[in-house]
Amino acid sequence: MLGALALAVFLQGCSVMKIAYNQAPELIYWHLDGHFDFTDAQTLQVKADLAKLQAWHRQTQLPAYIETLQKFRQQVTADMDAESACALYADVRGKLIAVTSRAEPATATLAGTLNADQLVNLERRFAKGNAEYREDFLDTTPKKRRDKRYKEAVKRAEMLYGSLDHKQLAVIGHRIDTSHFSAPVSYAEKLRRQQDALQTLRPLVAGQSTPEKTQAAIKDLFE
Repeated sequence: MLGALALAVFLQGCSVMKIAYNQAPELIYWHLDGHFDFTDAQTLQVKADLAKLQAWHRQTQLPAYIETLQKFRQQVTADMDAESACALYADVRGKLIAVTSRAEPATATLAGTLNADQLVNLERRFAKGNAEYREDFLDTTPKKRRDKRYKEAVKRAEMLYGSLDHKQLAVIGHRIDTSHFSAPVSYAEKLRRQQDALQTLRPLVAGQSTPEKTQAAIKDLFE
């Protein structure tokens, strides 16, 4: 999320996005707390770790986002060829990997403090999100599915670039219509990632694992 907000700040240069980036630790905390329902002690630790992560990100990562900004601006309204799309994907992915790698130690520490009830909360949150996904993308008509994807794509683009003109909206529509998106495949991958997370966390709760094994498990989960 830090990486995505940083890109948005540079892409839009807008005060709203700058505020969002500055508030990223709090936004991420509330997202995580909604999944786990942190204890008071966990809340203090998570907020401190997120503040440190943002300070590192601001000091060491933001300058490199300028080049990515330029690529996005050049390609936002153009039809990218496969090579350009892959290169841009690799660029963004590399930046996100840097953030997750930096977050691994703090995540491992947090995992060792989770309890069984918090994993139940996580499963419930997954189930709720899965039900919403099925309603939006599986148990619906092709037209409604396409309209939902278009609406979400426009919302994300406007968050980054501001208001879009007809040409930009047409580009988004064309990309959706020509994409190889498969709702069943996407849903299966979503379930797989969730099961990976649960299977990784269950042996780690309540300090059942050593710090070394916990660190290795979290590293594998992030990869």
